[in-house]
Amino acid sequence: MDWSRFLRILFVSLGASFVACAGLIVLMNPYGNLPKVLFSQHVITDQQQRFQYPGIIRTRDFDSAIFGTSSIRLLDPADLEPLGHFANLAMNDARAWEQYMLMKLFLRHTAKPRTMVVGIDSVWCQPNADTDRVTRRTFPEWMFDESVMNDWPNMLNFRTLEIAGRQVAARLGLMAPALPPNGFRVFTPPEADYDLERARQHLYGQGPRTLPQPQVPPVTLSEAERLALPFPALRWLQEIAQETPAETRFVVLFVPTHARNVPAAGSREAAIYAECRDQIAAIARARKGHVVDFRFRSSLTEVDENFWDPLHYRVPIARKIAQAIVAATLNGKTQAPDGTWTTAAGAQ
Repeated sequence: MDWSRFLRILFVSLGASFVACAGLIVLMNPYGNLPKVLFSQHVITDQQQRFQYPGIIRTRDFDSAIFGTSSIRLLDPADLEPLGHFANLAMNDARAWEQYMLMKLFLRHTAKPRTMVVGIDSVWCQPNADTDRVTRRTFPEWMFDESVMNDWPNMLNFRTLEIAGRQVAARLGLMAPALPPNGFRVFTPPEADYDLERARQHLYGQGPRTLPQPQVPPVTLSEAERLALPFPALRWLQEIAQETPAETRFVVLFVPTHARNVPAAGSREAAIYAECRDQIAAIARARKGHVVDFRFRSSLTEVDENFWDPLHYRVPIARKIAQAIVAATLNGKTQAPDGTWTTAAGAQ
């Protein structure tokens, strides 16, 4: 056997395969982070939100965006159309730093952002937010800068090649996209399948089906305790607020959770949350932003039928939230007639 000829053929074949794979990735641009070669519109064929949402931003097709965790994923961009052309970029189990990175990218790539809606839940008040920056889900930090050169070492793998192959199938009409161009999809089960008893099992577990009772006497934080509370993520939120153009609507939304998940009035947990909430509201108001607060005991959060589990409400509630955002920002409303939301959170 002529080993030199064999090795030449082997290396040429490997080189040709490498070039073919790299060429497919370049042409299909599966994450939307490479310069456009064939297609102008980004087709999402993978449900890894942290990899796909930067591509949505880079299309520059949207002048407005929703940021947050799964607690705000059900907001339909169509319901917020009076405020802008929205993409829903809320990520499952997103840490505050991940949301911050996505907002930074949005501001860099959106010439005239009209509206930014930031869904606030417990991750923004975590004392370890600066060290607990990402989840077990891979966060592609290399995709959030403006250099393509550092993307290649992270893209030349079978996973990227698989997604590029799905792009081919989607372009040929052989498979449906994983998500629409605006990133929105109803991720909860169909409303017709809602089972109240099962929801209550998620809400209360095996314990009594009661709500937390007020603590008496209530805990009051001293001035020293209040000033010592660590909320490291709020500096990122403040940076985003300061970098957002003055003409952009900046909306801070305290998303509703079931009342069982709201700290009991008078508890130390409630006092800590109130301080964090007040600081967040102050950040929004400092740049003339809007505050919409649903996260308190009300006829919305105390009704089991409104929720799938302690953190996730149903589609009709998502529509109510969108209506509240429009009412507060466009129509100057300060609270819901039924008392389920207010703009007074953290009022000084």
